[in-house]
Amino acid sequence: LGRDKDIEEIISSHLKGLGYKKISKIFNILRDTIGSIISKFKTYGTAANLPGRGRKPTISSRALSNLVRTAKKTPRVTTRQLQDDLMKAGTSASVATIRRALNKEGLHGRTQGRSWGPRCRLYLWALFEIV
Repeated sequence: LGRDKDIEEIISSHLKGLGYKKISKIFNILRDTIGSIISKFKTYGTAANLPGRGRKPTISSRALSNLVRTAKKTPRVTTRQLQDDLMKAGTSASVATIRRALNKEGLHGRTQGRSWGPRCRLYLWALFEIV
């Protein structure tokens, strides 16, 4: 049996009037676990995982959509600049968090663009002078 089926069976056997020890022996699960499942059922009316578990996101969905829009509009913007924009909006998040969020949205490589080096500039100058 799967976990959900087990929990349903545990609750139904409790409602039938079986004690914790008997339920524990039937399902080969610790008595404390049986007790916690049943107490959760009594408290919330269900033994399913309740919403709101886990860490809350630091960047709201609205702020994330603003970041994505800004990053798509100006592809050369750096994550540090995006962080400053986010701070002005009232949300604080690290550069790594912003980069991770943008990567999930399919945007990669928020680094400052490199300027032309002296060697490359010389090459380009020579190329265009010849033509």
